Amino acid sequence: MRPLAVLFALVTLAARAAEQAPRIVPRVILAVYDSHYQKDVRDTRIHRLLEMPLNHLGLVVRYQDRNQGLPKPEQLRDVRGILTWFQSDSMERPAEFLSWAAAAIDAGKRFVVIGDLSVAKNLKGQATETGMINGFLAKLGLRVEGWVPVTYKVRMLYKDPAMMDFERPLPPVLPPFDRVRPIDSRVKVHLLARQGGDPGADSALVVTGPHGGYAASGYTHFASYRQDQLQWYLNPF
Repeated sequence: MRPLAVLFALVTLAARAAEQAPRIVPRVILAVYDSHYQKDVRDTRIHRLLEMPLNHLGLVVRYQDRNQGLPKPEQLRDVRGILTWFQSDSMERPAEFLSWAAAAIDAGKRFVVIGDLSVAKNLKGQATETGMINGFLAKLGLRVEGWVPVTYKVRMLYKDPAMMDFERPLPPVLPPFDRVRPIDSRVKVHLLARQGGDPGADSALVVTGPHGGYAASGYTHFASYRQDQLQWYLNPF
């Protein structure tokens, strides 16, 4: 056999061996919570509602209090994705959190935002620049363009049957929401609302994309007044 043919055969065998070699698949979901509002991780919605579905999918949840510092990109090697489900519109040093979150996406980590991003203002009531918030959301292929406080003229334009109405349909009176618009064609919208008859007022309420996803507050699950009955609107699996 000629030397070049031998070399080609060796390279081909090495490539096949590399394809068949076992690879380490990151299985950790970094769940970021805010201890200003939940002192114990057992009180977070991530633990109460999402940890079981994530465990069912073979994923391990690691909790991180954002007030105790946030891991550097090199500390996220075993992290498959980052998840937030804050319950307020404010946090301490929101600009710092947005910079960290953007850097995590740039490092290849998927980022899922459920409910409020919690960065509208700091704990002193000082508003965060909208451009900074949209700079982060752009990495998810999204842009926020306002707030819809009254929903009596809102109708659902599209509802993905594989994603929505999992245990319970949405309520007749819809919760208020941020008007979020996809700006990346790769983003898939699972729940789309329209205010009145204006296509320019469409809002994406549940989306997934190549870099993560988003689900609007109030559109994930039903909770009874005493919090003793919980049912999913969207499919957590």
